[in-house]
Amino acid sequence: MTKIGGSLDTYLTLRDARGKEVTHNDDADGTLNSRITFTADNSGTYFLDASSYASLSSGSYAIRTSLNELGVNSLHTSALTADKKNQLYKLELKAGQRYEFQMNKEPTGPYFDAYLYLRDTNKNEITHDDDSGLAFFRDSKIMYTATSDGVYYLDATSYQQKFVGKYTVASHLVI
Repeated sequence: MTKIGGSLDTYLTLRDARGKEVTHNDDADGTLNSRITFTADNSGTYFLDASSYASLSSGSYAIRTSLNELGVNSLHTSALTADKKNQLYKLELKAGQRYEFQMNKEPTGPYFDAYLYLRDTNKNEITHDDDSGLAFFRDSKIMYTATSDGVYYLDATSYQQKFVGKYTVASHLVI
């Protein structure tokens, strides 16, 4: 949630289908804007409440939501931060085809230990990797032959979610 005008101090609350608070955020990245990064454990309905901190300010705002999709033979660059400890990428895979997924830290960045999980359509872990990449055992690589057609997820994070920094994640069909 980003302030566009007025004196607004944004505040976001994510609620489950019963209205119970799942998480909230007031000030993201040292600003008065708000950000929630959330990975659902189960499918279902969620509600996002947009308001101001303690209902003390007003103004206009914009809300942006995203679920990153990673196509086959594609590359995406992003960063892990103190507020965003992982990034989930949606994949469409075909049964019987072999894929390679890589996560590489930025070469000039600080110490960073990339860690990848491959998850099924229900976000259950299929496999993971910590150090199969090339950069001094701090990059990750997963080789996987899809067992069924459908949606899978690539979960890009760092070892024990302790490290921040820029990274690149890639998906390749192995022929």
